Amino acid sequence: MEWIWFLFENGFGGLLCDDMGLGKTHEVMSFMVGLREHENVKGPFLVVCPTTVLSHWDNKIREHAPGLKAVLYHGGQRDLGKALEDSDVLLTSYGVLRWDIEKLKDISFSLAVFDEIQHIKNPQTLAYHSAEDIKARMKLGMTGTPIENSLSELKALFDLTMPGYFGTDKGFDSR
Repeated sequence: MEWIWFLFENGFGGLLCDDMGLGKTHEVMSFMVGLREHENVKGPFLVVCPTTVLSHWDNKIREHAPGLKAVLYHGGQRDLGKALEDSDVLLTSYGVLRWDIEKLKDISFSLAVFDEIQHIKNPQTLAYHSAEDIKARMKLGMTGTPIENSLSELKALFDLTMPGYFGTDKGFDSR
């Protein structure tokens, strides 16, 4: 987990690309707890994931990080103001991110986590641009499959979490 601290302290984002089942969720939860308890970073923290994983995140935080208060920001009756008021961790889906980006982009998050980030690997999509528009001190992507078809997908994920690190698309393609 030291590398995540290094990235955070030096103003970088990153990708956590461990295989499935190796504890990416636990590692990120531990990082959030560490930020809150040892660095006095109050948040808010944002976790964006596929809808099918929202309850997993909620349950894991309740079970393993009870000092963090997570709120599901999802469904037709969602209220962003109330959700932020009541939480340290705002849990939402990629669909809600797309729908509510005009509200979400005005918030300065301490940490924005994009679980299963490969779902937004296409820079031509609204979901990708919505993730780009999120303001966060650190953006961290999580995936067990960072490359599904081509290296350009990996570059797109790095462009979200570490903008400009690999230069332009043209320069990247020429290497």
